[in-house]
Amino acid sequence: MSVCVSAGEVYKFGISSGKINAAGQSYRAVRQVSKLNAAGGRYVPVLLVKNLANRSKALQWEEPTVGMFRKSLGHELDGNKRHIGISYLEALL
Repeated sequence: MSVCVSAGEVYKFGISSGKINAAGQSYRAVRQVSKLNAAGGRYVPVLLVKNLANRSKALQWEEPTVGMFRKSLGHELDGNKRHIGISYLEALL
């Protein structure tokens, strides 16, 4: 489970089921942050939770975490929105 952060603000949460690099970062999160930064962002990837048993366990952790941010902000995290305007969680329903 990783998160992209800029200036202390969380941009998105994501499940990184791939490998972790020597610096302890998710390859997937690093790729996503590189794209954001190439577009003018100033993001860093942060690995929050390691070694979850499977994707189902990761979703059990991710869903309430994203929900907590949605509730406190009053909207979906920008990075967890789908380009067509449907949130990741709505797409799962």
